[in-house]
Amino acid sequence: TTATSCNDPGIPVNGSRYGDSKEPGDSMTFQCDAGYQLQGQDTITCVRMDNRFYWQPDPPTCMATCGGNVSGPSGVILSPNYPQPYPPGKECDWRIRVNPDFVIALIFK
Repeated sequence: TTATSCNDPGIPVNGSRYGDSKEPGDSMTFQCDAGYQLQGQDTITCVRMDNRFYWQPDPPTCMATCGGNVSGPSGVILSPNYPQPYPPGKECDWRIRVNPDFVIALIFK
């Protein structure tokens, strides 16, 4: 069997994909859920070279953000590597900022 298009790059865990066409020149765009950060490029393109079809660059993944700033009416903070154990030696520092008349409520799941 000879390939005529790129294979399905899948949908990243904790993310989403826009676009379904896998012909040469077609692109797909990826986005991560709240609290996750894209590792890699958000857009990949199907490339054909010498009867080989592949995505350029490689499809991205979504990783939990370690540390940062959270502000606004709501936000998400995730444990890196969850549901696996917290990585040894990892320190994630978060700063939570709200308006002076707001109250901060933390809900743990």
